[in-house]
Formats: sequence, C-alpha cells, structure tokens
Amino acid sequence: MRSWVLLPACAALCFGGQGSSGSPDALVVRAVYAKLVHATKVRALREYVYDAQSKEPDIADSLVISLSDIQTGPLSDILGRRLSELVTKPSGSVLRTAPGTWTHRTEEGMELEGAMASLRWADAKYLTEDWDVPMSRVLGAIDPGYSRYAAFSVNLAFDGRKRQYAAMFLFGEDEAGKPMILPVDHIIGIPALSGILTAPALPQPLLLPEYAARPRVSDFIKSLQASPQCIPEPQSGLCCDETTGKCGVRSEAWPVPASASAIQDAAAFASDGLSAEIVRPIPLDSTWCTLHNADGPSNPQSQSDTGGHIDGDHYINVSYTGHCTYSGCAPCGVTCHVSTDSLDAEDVGLTWGWVLSDFLHVVGTNTAQVDGGGANQSCSAGAGAGVRSCLFGLCNVTVTVGVSGSSVQISSDGFWTGSTGLVYGGCPTAH
Repeated sequence: MRSWVLLPACAALCFGGQGSSGSPDALVVRAVYAKLVHATKVRALREYVYDAQSKEPDIADSLVISLSDIQTGPLSDILGRRLSELVTKPSGSVLRTAPGTWTHRTEEGMELEGAMASLRWADAKYLTEDWDVPMSRVLGAIDPGYSRYAAFSVNLAFDGRKRQYAAMFLFGEDEAGKPMILPVDHIIGIPALSGILTAPALPQPLLLPEYAARPRVSDFIKSLQASPQCIPEPQSGLCCDETTGKCGVRSEAWPVPASASAIQDAAAFASDGLSAEIVRPIPLDSTWCTLHNADGPSNPQSQSDTGGHIDGDHYINVSYTGHCTYSGCAPCGVTCHVSTDSLDAEDVGLTWGWVLSDFLHVVGTNTAQVDGGGANQSCSAGAGAGVRSCLFGLCNVTVTVGVSGSSVQISSDGFWTGSTGLVYGGCPTAH
C-alpha cells in the first residue's frame, strides 16, 4: 500500500488501495486537503507580513495530512456496506476548522484575494449510538443527484496531536448538470472542506512585492508552483502530480493584476520554477515608521440560540482587534487590518433530532477580512455561523460573509445564523 502525504510546504499526497487512485474523483480529494494545508499557512503569513520586526513564523509542521486506501466507484458498490466502515463519527478529538477569505485592497483600489483557514482542536460530545446502519438507508435520505463515491483513510497531525479516521466524498450532478461534491469528513467538518474546495487557489496578497520579499513568504510561494506534468483539477483550481503527489498552482495562473510592478514580479516568480528574486526588500533596519503602529481595543462578540435543543445550545464567540501597521521609510506605508483573535462556534448539548431520528446539528463557519492599504482607508472583518439538522450530519451548511471597508453582512442556509463583525476606522498618514 502506498500513501499520499500532504506535506506542509508542497502539499504532497499519497494514495493506494482499491479503485482508481488516479481517477478524477480521487484527484478532487487530494486537491481539497492540499488547499486546506495551503490555507492554514496563508493565515499565519498574513499576521507575519504586517509586522516587519516580527519573528518569522514556524509553520513547517503546523498541519500534516496523509490519505491512504482511496477507493472510488459508483454508489451502488457500497449500498450493502455499513456507515461505520466508511465514516468516523464526530466524537472525541475533532479539528474545528474555520475557512475564510483575505482581501487586500491596494492604494490603487485593486482587490487581491486569498483563502485562509484557522484550526483548533476541540473535544466533541461522544456519540455512543451505533452507526452500523446500511449505506442504502443513509444514501436514500440525501440528494439523488449523487452517484459516485471516494472512500479513504485520513491521518492528520496538528499542534502536537494526531487523529486517524475514515472519511468519504460523494460526487454527482444537479438537475442543471452542475457538479456536486459532498466531503463527508466529520473530524475536519463538511462545511469547512466544502468552503475550501471553492476558495481561491492563489494567495494573491502574498504576491505583493513588499510581502513576497520576506523569506517565509518567498519559500511558501515557491512551494505552490505546480510541476509541468501535473493534472489539472478544475473544481479546486489546483494541479496535482501523481508521481510526486505535489498539488500546486499552474504557472499561467500566477500573474496578479495589482499594479505594473506586482504583475512583473508575479510573472517572474511563475517562470523558471519560481526561482526569480524580488529586489525590493522591506527596509527592516528602519524602525521610525513602526513607532506609529497602533492597536484598537479588543472587541469580543457572541450570539447563541437553543433551537432544536433539549439542553445546551449552539453559539458563536469571536474577538476582534483593529490595527494600523506602518512600514518602510518616511513617508510611511500603512495598512489597516482587523485580526480575528479567537473564534469558537459549537453546538453543545442534546438535540431532539438526534433523540428522535438520528439527525445531527451541523455547524458551518466562514470568515472574511478586508484590509485597506494606504492612509485613511478603513478595514473590516466578519465571522458567521450557520446550523442545519441532517441525518447522521450528512449535509453542508453554507455561510456567506459579505465584508467591505464599511460594512459586514452575514447569511446562511441554516435554520439559525450567528453574525459578528468589526469595521475599523482609517489609519492616518505618518510622515
């Protein structure tokens, strides 16, 4: 048996087992987990680039995922199998994952986007009920458009803890012929992986010259370059090499329309295996501008609801802080940004749906940050949660976070939506 390992930098994967490990459906599985690894690095690097004096983040071992025994085929092949064989229950140690979007608005008014994700271990409630139910019953309760599956084993390590479990993806088409993908991973979360699947593949803000010059960012950007022999995966926007297991971004996707200099630098990175060097490093020996750095007060927010609960509730708790970060030499460059210092969204307690009919509450979260580059530009951040009740938790919850420099709007397709956000005033000029 071979394994595809999602290495932190190159996001390599390993595969093996029955079915076609090189099939398009297996490729989607590998690409989604690779994007999650990328997104966790982007979140750490976002905080890093805003402080020229900060210590370089140690992100080498922050998240490692390996996949093995990938089996693919039509759903008819697994109708007689048990749910417990294919999907691990959301019990014990789970990895709470909040995907999000980072938008950097330049002084010229261009908006650059990248995907981020925050992770934390949590101890989920233990489900003692038996999941030895036939897949025929489970599949009979979901959208009939699903027709194929990919089942596999996951090994993940994060922050000194490990977890091994079973997961599967379901594939099909809706009535309009549009692809449908349901990542049934109860340890990372269906909503989290669904959000990562469609998130931007390229971290455009990190390609700005003043950020790409920093060593950790430069190394990360180089690691994202896909190999020439990779196979494109259109749903995720990544390209994966079956020989090496590396999933990355194809070279033609690299130029970013931020400014003439940014396009030139991004194109240089994309050519020749991203070997070009940025020649405009941040003047790290200058501290005058950084003396103007200013942080706003901590802004904690929370919402909760008891709908569908016998006891307990579902909730979202978030804490924000606004920042004005100055860099370079006079006249100083300035960026307004809001940090999401903590995010906790959970469903705790006993629900009527689970007691009466094996329905679980599924919690989805989403975040967005819009940063303002230049004096007097405001910035903002938002985080929302949505809750749905589904048989054995087999459904997605879509949470939409609309954030601009001056407003935050949140919605979901759940029966409850929790909304939080902060708009921070523009940062003054420092000469």
